[in-house]
Amino acid sequence: MIRQRLLSLTATAAIVLQFAIVPASVDAANGHDDPGTTITNSASATYKDGSGNSYNTTSNTVTVTVQNAPSLTVTAGTGTTYAPGQVVTDSFVLANTGNYQGDFQVSDSAAAPTSSSDAVIAGSDASSATLGNGASTCTTPAGSQSAPCKYAALVGGTTYYFTSLDATSTDTSLDHWLANTATPTAAGSSITVYVYYTMASSTTPGAVSSQIYASVTYAAVGSAPAETSAYANGTESNTIAADARLDLYKTSSQDSSTGDITYTISAHNAQAFAAKDLQSVGTLLGTGGVKGVAITDAVPQFGGSPLHLSNSGTVTVTTNNTYGWGGGTASIYYSTSATGASGSWVSAGASPATLPTNGTVYYIAVFMHGGTCGSAGFELCADSGHATSPGNVNVASAAAVQLSFTIVQPTGTGAGVAGSVKNGANGLIGDNQPTEHILGGNIPGLTT
Repeated sequence: MIRQRLLSLTATAAIVLQFAIVPASVDAANGHDDPGTTITNSASATYKDGSGNSYNTTSNTVTVTVQNAPSLTVTAGTGTTYAPGQVVTDSFVLANTGNYQGDFQVSDSAAAPTSSSDAVIAGSDASSATLGNGASTCTTPAGSQSAPCKYAALVGGTTYYFTSLDATSTDTSLDHWLANTATPTAAGSSITVYVYYTMASSTTPGAVSSQIYASVTYAAVGSAPAETSAYANGTESNTIAADARLDLYKTSSQDSSTGDITYTISAHNAQAFAAKDLQSVGTLLGTGGVKGVAITDAVPQFGGSPLHLSNSGTVTVTTNNTYGWGGGTASIYYSTSATGASGSWVSAGASPATLPTNGTVYYIAVFMHGGTCGSAGFELCADSGHATSPGNVNVASAAAVQLSFTIVQPTGTGAGVAGSVKNGANGLIGDNQPTEHILGGNIPGLTT
């Protein structure tokens, strides 16, 4: 009995087992198995007994079908600073993070899209925002519409424009176009959706944001039914800041020996936006169609006539990049008209310039153009790092531009009376709204 048991244990110990699991699957290019793909697997074992005989055994086969697993992310832009009257553009990247191609849907909430939803505008300045880019027409995939563009989608390198988020059953609606016309977005790919809204010219500094919701739907594939993801949302928040403002400060000094008076006008823009070039300034000065901004000063008068320029009629302009000079050209102009009307201005060239000294010069101006404050067409760049205010001495210590000229002191009855000679300078710059508006002393807002 003992001998037989030992033989039995020896034979058992001689068995050699080998196991294998045999899978069958198809990997898609996106790294996932496409929905509808059938995956089968089974286990098999090979073994030998103590006599060296081989044996095989195979398990049953298990079969599964890959299902639709839609998912997405919505990534909003990081926000921008805008001026009153500008068109805000918010961006949202919709990324298909699931396992198959799908159609995006967009809405104003986590509920299914409705016929009345729009992007949600919020923030302290929300009441000053109007959806749309302010244009009178919009070219959509369904044709030209007599309405502004409110939304856009960048798909495959092409931008498409829409007049509504999901208010119609035509391709004027972004949601309808995405769900019914646009090519489905592949897994691992994305599109960018834009929301446009225009801030009122009267908007006060504050904040404004837009929010959209999105989902992605996968069509049925084989035995895998259609599925729609949960909604995800994104919000882009922006700042509304005050438009450009040209702060001026004027000083005078008198030569104790000659009595001549030198005036210096300093200019600085301490706001968040650069001063925009104006066509109207070019028209006033007769620059031949060149746009720009200007600082003008009336030559002081005594007895009804402008005082003579002194110092051989020399007028100088200095600039300082540290305080916002945009790197363009500063040219000196003068007018011999008592009204300074267009057609009366003469170019004296670059600084230092020589003007007539016979008492015929009523106005002097420095015309600035060709600057690049971030982009062409802007002078006197924003320099909010140096706080200034109109008529304050702090402008002189942070001047981007300074204009200087000298006059002879007045003579005759009343010349010695304090305040007998007065004058003030003005700046003519443009705001940052789509339509040209002039910003200047005693000029009503939104003057074109």
